Amino acid sequence: MPSHSPNALPLPALGDLDYQVQALLPTGSKMSEILLATDRQGQTVVFKIACVQQRTRAELNRRAIRNAAAWLQQLRDHPGLAQLQPIRRRSQADAHAAWAPPTFVATLPDWPGAPDFLITEYLAGGTLDALVGKQPLPVDLALALTYDLAQTLVYLHAHNCVHRDLKPENILFRTPPPPNPLPGELQPVLIDFGIAARMGEPKLISGSRLWMAPELQEADEKEPLPVDPSW
Repeated sequence: MPSHSPNALPLPALGDLDYQVQALLPTGSKMSEILLATDRQGQTVVFKIACVQQRTRAELNRRAIRNAAAWLQQLRDHPGLAQLQPIRRRSQADAHAAWAPPTFVATLPDWPGAPDFLITEYLAGGTLDALVGKQPLPVDLALALTYDLAQTLVYLHAHNCVHRDLKPENILFRTPPPPNPLPGELQPVLIDFGIAARMGEPKLISGSRLWMAPELQEADEKEPLPVDPSW
């Protein structure tokens, strides 16, 4: 697990949140930052934090965090999806507070701009992009991973959810792959539901250009289209 360099600038505090900061991971994303932390049980979790430094994107990124949390609450308990976790606070040690409804989105008041965040399980196995590298996967492994991903998409579409940003960087593994993984040894896990949308909902084209369905490449970005699972 990455560690926070002792020479790096100290990270802002988590306030009343019942977690210990481990590291802020570089992502290169304009939408969110990733913070690793440990909970009271010593388990590593992921804080996904909206990037709010650019005023023009701040509200868009906040909405993406809230959208992802809403979908992951609805779609929980599927092995092919990153599991959303309730936000724990030290004040919840109180017996009355422990019975309060769980919270899945909150803000970090001590961080610049007080960004919204959510918490998910930590997926230690890296991305499909890293697994593939510059060499093609063995055909039987590629087919097995494709089948598992297709089953996850069937589950999403049965719940009227279209991910809209399916790409190798958004597919992770819970444990590090062995040197020569066999079919069935890896469970691909889909993350990042920031731009997911309800089937049939009119939406402007959004997502990663290199991985879009071909018909979307030429779609008019100024005209909303009904979200379709074939995307």
